[in-house]
Amino acid sequence: MINQTIASLLHKARVEDDVKPLREAFAHIQSACNASETYESESPIYSDIVVSCAEIALEQDQPGIAQACLYLYFMGSPPRDQFLSRAYFAKALLEDGIARTRPLHDAADAAIKALSYIMLGVEFARSSPQRYDF
Repeated sequence: MINQTIASLLHKARVEDDVKPLREAFAHIQSACNASETYESESPIYSDIVVSCAEIALEQDQPGIAQACLYLYFMGSPPRDQFLSRAYFAKALLEDGIARTRPLHDAADAAIKALSYIMLGVEFARSSPQRYDF
């Protein structure tokens, strides 16, 4: 039930390009994860919803929400599915955002970190080409 509610809010946030339903969805994710103490397999929130929330947050220039969602996702043992690659790509976008706001030396480090996340995502997707054709 909670997953359907969050999925509807995320859909509304994406379609209407509105941050309010995104924040509401994120609040539901946080409260559900706080209730279960950790984000692991016993979490009532599906991993795809957490990654989708991070992606939408990045689209809507909400890096704090994206970072928190990705932290929750990687806190447990993420399933080895397409959302693992998508989470790596989202982490790369976060690092790219950091690189754009830092002095040159720090920006280079953030850019290298972003590239490493892209490579992790590509390597995982490449290991299962029949399933993850991006």
